[in-house]
Amino acid sequence: MMNAHNFGKSWAPERTPRGQFAKGSGGRPHGVKGKKSREALEQVKSFGPDALAALRESVVAKERWAVEYVLNRLLPSSGRLIEFEDMTPEDVSGALKDGDISPVEAKDVAAALAKLAEVSDIEQLRERLDELEKAFVKGPNS
Repeated sequence: MMNAHNFGKSWAPERTPRGQFAKGSGGRPHGVKGKKSREALEQVKSFGPDALAALRESVVAKERWAVEYVLNRLLPSSGRLIEFEDMTPEDVSGALKDGDISPVEAKDVAAALAKLAEVSDIEQLRERLDELEKAFVKGPNS
């Protein structure tokens, strides 16, 4: 069992002149778990078989939350086809509110819409620039 006393002389917490731990220097080395944390983790791990049994029962009972949970964990989230009627920000917002898409998917769709809008703006600017170049080449009297 590893604790602060087993680290020998290579590790000692910094202390103030009054003997208190210095700021940023706790009484335990970074990464060492306390006894209570280990005990709590072991207790949570012991729930595993019961939790899986309860999840299985919920899936067999066709509870939507359980089926969605299992599918979300089994199926890859990237590459999921999301269909919208008009692909507007309002559609994305509505799908998020209705629970049809996750917040991460909504963020990705919104980013894609923003990029598409930028591309459209760039195309319009390019067309205007081409028109201006043609007008400049022809000259003011043409």
